[in-house]
Amino acid sequence: MVWYTSVDLKLSEQIGKAFEAKYPGVTCKVERTGAERLLQRIGQEYTANVHAVDVVNSSDASHLVYWKDLGMLSPYVPEDVAKFYPADHKDADGMFASFRVFLCVIAYNTNLVKKEEAPKSFADLLDPKWKGKIIKAHPGYSGTIMTATQQLVRDLGWPFFEKLAQQNILQVQSAADPPKKLALGERAIQADGALSTASFLPNSGGITEMMKVAAICETHAVGIVPHFTGPIATENFAPILLSIVIKPIAAGFLVLSAVVTSRARFIPRDIT
Repeated sequence: MVWYTSVDLKLSEQIGKAFEAKYPGVTCKVERTGAERLLQRIGQEYTANVHAVDVVNSSDASHLVYWKDLGMLSPYVPEDVAKFYPADHKDADGMFASFRVFLCVIAYNTNLVKKEEAPKSFADLLDPKWKGKIIKAHPGYSGTIMTATQQLVRDLGWPFFEKLAQQNILQVQSAADPPKKLALGERAIQADGALSTASFLPNSGGITEMMKVAAICETHAVGIVPHFTGPIATENFAPILLSIVIKPIAAGFLVLSAVVTSRARFIPRDIT
C-alpha cells in the first residue's frame, strides 16, 4: 500500500507503522514530498498511465477539488466521516474530507529577538530592522505556503510580497523547514511556517515563540487511488487514518489535533 503525503516525514512514518501493526503482513510505503510536487507527480504519472499511488493527502485542499473536477475521484465515505464530520469539512458528493487543520504562523527565536520587539503582524515583517533575518518557505513546494500566500494576497495585496522580497529572505522549501532552522538560530524570524512543527521543537538552542496574532488557518485533505491494492486502501487504510488509533499520534505530534481525513478514490482513466 503506497501513500503519497505532504505530512511531515516523522508523523507520516508513525501513521504507516500504526497501520502495519494493525494489519500484519501489509506494508505501508510512505512517499513524502511537498504538496505542490505531489500535484505535479500524480499528473505526470496519470498522463503516462502509471497508477502507483493508493492514498494521497495534500496540504493544498484545492488539489482535491481539482482532481474531482477531472473525474479522478469517486465517492468513499468512512463511517467516522459520515457520523461525525461537519458539512464544511467534507465534500457534498463524498469525494473528500478534511484530514487536519493547523496554523501557518509568524514565529521568532527568543534567543535572538526580545518579546517586546518581535513582529506582531505581517506588516511588521517589512520593518528594515529585520532585513537579512527572516526565513520563509516556498509556495511552489508547500501546499501550506501556497494557501497562505493566496490568503495574504487576497487580504494584503501582491505589493506586500514585493516589499517582503526586499528583506533578503532566506528561502527554503517545506512549511516544516522555517521552525527547524529558526530553532537552530539560522534566522531570527520566520515569515511563515507550520505551527505544528514549531510546537514540538525541543526547548534547546532557542525556544521558538509563535505570534498567533499573525496566523493563517490551513486545511489538509486526503484521497484514495485504487488499483490492484484498492480494497486495502479503501477498506483498511482510510478508516484507520480517520480513527482514534491515528488521532492520538497526530495530536501528540502536531499539538493541534487532526480533524480527520479526506477520503476519495482515484480512478485510473482506463477504468469506468
